[in-house]
Order: sequence, then C-alpha cells, then structure tokens
Amino acid sequence: MMSGWILLALSACIEEELPVTTETALDCPEDTGYAPAQQPIQDLLADFAPVVVSSLPQAGDKAVSPGLTRITVTFSKDMDTQGVSWVTVPSGTFPEVDNPSFIDKRTARLEVTLEPDTTYALGTNGGEYLNFRDSNGTPALPWQLVFHTAPE
Repeated sequence: MMSGWILLALSACIEEELPVTTETALDCPEDTGYAPAQQPIQDLLADFAPVVVSSLPQAGDKAVSPGLTRITVTFSKDMDTQGVSWVTVPSGTFPEVDNPSFIDKRTARLEVTLEPDTTYALGTNGGEYLNFRDSNGTPALPWQLVFHTAPE
C-alpha cells in the first residue's frame, strides 16, 4: 500500500527532471506543485505508555550466538533509569544474568551468559513487577523476548 503511494509521489515529479532525495523529504521540480507535508512538532507517543521498540537479539531469532554477553531493549520514550524489572516468561529458560542497567535514557541492558542450542525467554515488566517506567512514572507495557541460541 505504501509503495503505491511513493510511486504516485515519484510519478508526479517525473516530467523532465528526476526527483532529488533529501534528508527530510522528496523534493520535486517547482512546476509540479508538490511540497512535503509539515510534520507535527508534538511527540505522538507522549500520551501513551512506553513500549519496547527494538531489542538485541531480536524477538524470534533462531541462531543467536551463545557467545552473546549482553541483551538490550530500547523503549519508545525516555525512561526512569533507576528501576528495572526483567521477568521470567513461562515455557522458556531465563538466562544467567548480571548487572541490569541503562546505557542511556531509552536503552536498558542485561549482562547474560548463554548456553548453545537453548531457547531463552524473558520479559520486561509483568505481574507486580513494573519498575521499567518512563520519566513521568508510567509503567512500560509488558513485553517478552524469546530467542534460540545456535548449536556449538
């Protein structure tokens, strides 16, 4: 669906000159009348609970190196870096862990020791454990990470 929209925007620009891609938007020759829409200044996520937006390893990875020593999760908002809640998830192995902390205001890390050919499952927040909170005190929505390590 989105690629069709991009093609329409490009076709509006292709008459004599090719469009020029910039860091902010697609620029077209002046005679087409195309102009990029202004983006709102307001943070669209400000009124919502924080959520995990990325992780390393990624959820569902099936061949994670057992030599990986750090799991990281990145949240959608700045977090209160004083609290963490890494939780167990049923039907998976919780890794041997150490030193839960934050790298920056959005990225938490957990030092781990992993075994080969093992399915691991852990989560952020869950049940009564809600210490991952944004800078306003709103708990992050519970999230789970399940991955499998490669054999030796």
